[in-house]
Amino acid sequence: MQVVRNPATWPCFWIGFGVSGSYMTFAGLWAVPYFVHGYGMTVVEATWHTSLMIVFLAAAQGAVGAYSDRVGRRRPLIVISALIYLACWIAWLAGVAAIPGASYIVSAVMGASVCGLALSWACAKELNPPRYSGIAISVVNTSGFLAVGLLQPMVGWLLDRSAAGAAYTGAHYLHGVLLLAAFAGIGVAGALFVRETHCRNIWDELCKERKS
Repeated sequence: MQVVRNPATWPCFWIGFGVSGSYMTFAGLWAVPYFVHGYGMTVVEATWHTSLMIVFLAAAQGAVGAYSDRVGRRRPLIVISALIYLACWIAWLAGVAAIPGASYIVSAVMGASVCGLALSWACAKELNPPRYSGIAISVVNTSGFLAVGLLQPMVGWLLDRSAAGAAYTGAHYLHGVLLLAAFAGIGVAGALFVRETHCRNIWDELCKERKS
């Protein structure tokens, strides 16, 4: 309960809820049909896009963690990555997927920009008592799965409602993509309120601040 009652935990939670939730919903389920139905890509081409998202995320998470430890900062990297991630959603809404080559670039950048999630887990650990570090990380990590459980069916419902039985087109995905972009905005909001830890546990400092 100490982790849940700690106000500093919740910005990290909302980053996972917004960024991880929208990313996993898109890359894990809706991206391929979005590219196929909306932009006439083959399934193989669409799958290459999601593969780029996953590969670049895997590479960027390790790199951003090492760089964060080196410079001793968490928050700026979290905020920048969240803003870039939101910009990728704006690019999809602007129709960049219709531009040959550009869609691959945006997919790669989108995957890499999700790397801030790893730092939000680190912040959650560093903003709570060391003995509860596992619980803190688990609370933040659960947020993404909670969001996915909500978003995957919601996007499907919006798509069915928009298409009304017709063959899917890019226009039918608009409201679903808008919803995912809104969740990316939630992630940005969370990032803006994350407390800087300078890569060390600051639980004792937080306690002193609350007592003063």
